[in-house]
Amino acid sequence: MNSTAQRLTGKSSDGGRRLVHLRLVNINVLSAAKVSLLVSLGLAIAGIVVAFVLWLLIAQLGLFAPINELFATTTSDGAENIAKIFSFGTVLGLAVLGGIVVVIFGTLVGALFAVIYNAVTRVVGGLKLTFTNAK
Repeated sequence: MNSTAQRLTGKSSDGGRRLVHLRLVNINVLSAAKVSLLVSLGLAIAGIVVAFVLWLLIAQLGLFAPINELFATTTSDGAENIAKIFSFGTVLGLAVLGGIVVVIFGTLVGALFAVIYNAVTRVVGGLKLTFTNAK
């Protein structure tokens, strides 16, 4: 097979390996927002789970009493009960609130980065990427 036929069939003489050079010049803002929404949603869920497990670990190990004693010795006016301040509902509520903030700002930042990237590619021409079909 000659080289023209190889180019037409997409095969090369080095065992079928073919390099394709492409430029990434545009990112769809809606697609970037969807992806960043899913990523930030995953991070928010992970944060809630970590807060739950950490609170459960601290409560089961009985670490609230030594922390109360530490605060009682370091403050002159008598410390509040740390177990009351960091109750299960408070910790989980703050974790959910933090997760909501992460989802909102994560989605907005992902879309904003797509807009910034699209503006920059108009100036510099985008990213040059090389793909291959090597096995």
